Amino acid sequence: MNASLVQPLVAIGAVLSVVVLWKLATMKRRKRRESERPSARLLSLFGRVAVTALLIVGVQWAVLVAAPDNQGLLLGVLGVPALFAAHAITKAVTVTTSEAPRTRGGRR
Repeated sequence: MNASLVQPLVAIGAVLSVVVLWKLATMKRRKRRESERPSARLLSLFGRVAVTALLIVGVQWAVLVAAPDNQGLLLGVLGVPALFAAHAITKAVTVTTSEAPRTRGGRR
């Protein structure tokens, strides 16, 4: 083989090797990020739930201390968060199913 033909082939091989290694590293990095995501989402969700719960409890405590005799205000301050919680819990534990569409002839 001619030396002038070998050099471009070596250069193409080197570039191709770098591209393949870069793609493998990118795929590995993406896979690692996707495996870390659920725990980060869970932690983020827990933080938001805790902050919201503290906010609700703080408002309820302030109303109970400031106006313990106002029944309408107490009902609103205790009832509205209870309705939201009941809706979220009911939605979380409700099982929904979807039936597969039937094809012609009644077969699935």
